[in-house]
Amino acid sequence: MMLRVLPALVIVVAANVAMLAGVAANRSGEPDAVIIMTERELPLRFTNDRNSARQLTVRIDRTGTIFLPWLRRQKLEALGFEFGGMPQADTAVYSRQLPRRAFVVLEYDGPAWQSYVSELRRRREVMEQQADEVRRGVRAQNAVTEQYVPNVEEEQASASRLLPIDAGTDAAALRRAYPDRRLHIIAPATIRPQFDYRPSADRVAGSISLVTQSLVVPREWRGVLDNLGAADYGVRTSPARYTVKVAYGSRHEPWITSIDGIDTPRAPH
Repeated sequence: MMLRVLPALVIVVAANVAMLAGVAANRSGEPDAVIIMTERELPLRFTNDRNSARQLTVRIDRTGTIFLPWLRRQKLEALGFEFGGMPQADTAVYSRQLPRRAFVVLEYDGPAWQSYVSELRRRREVMEQQADEVRRGVRAQNAVTEQYVPNVEEEQASASRLLPIDAGTDAAALRRAYPDRRLHIIAPATIRPQFDYRPSADRVAGSISLVTQSLVVPREWRGVLDNLGAADYGVRTSPARYTVKVAYGSRHEPWITSIDGIDTPRAPH
């Protein structure tokens, strides 16, 4: 019996040793990036009876935003995807291609966020103007170009300010292009091609899925979250209640180094 169990135990022990060695290697030396974010970017994940560990979700999504303007044909082809000569309307061209691993540049509360807010405000004005024109009968409903645009004030209060702004296959090259380690994160991600259903000259688009989508809260920081009371899961209008200091190591894998509650109702900028 022992002889049959022993190989499985050896595999488990070897896997754990390899995992611990990888963690140690990632955290050795100076971190590649250290950034203090808020509950907007790192909200609490649901817990259940099977897994009661506290985890934070890394949010890079945008309300009402499906396609990234910079992740189009040229960038996707640089990442290794092939689209040449295929009919643009053939959606199978996109679904047949396997996702590819790459590195994504994430910018926190920087120029990309300011541009997003400015563009959101412009689109909101267009939406309200077009809605008024429909009510007055001077514009047909099928001629409306902005069906839904989030409320700007609500987005500023609750939306994640962590935005993907670039991608590549060489992490070192991306770091040279984005040297500010308190503004830009280089993170591993999976990128998939998408079909842009909107009428445009090029229907090629892409989507991003981070390899690390959640962070386990170390035991010493769980008390900060427990003292906040019940989590407002799914409620996006609440102000941020805590800040999280996150380090990304030499292998671009993140971990939490501290969590602090926010005493004032206004979240830090």
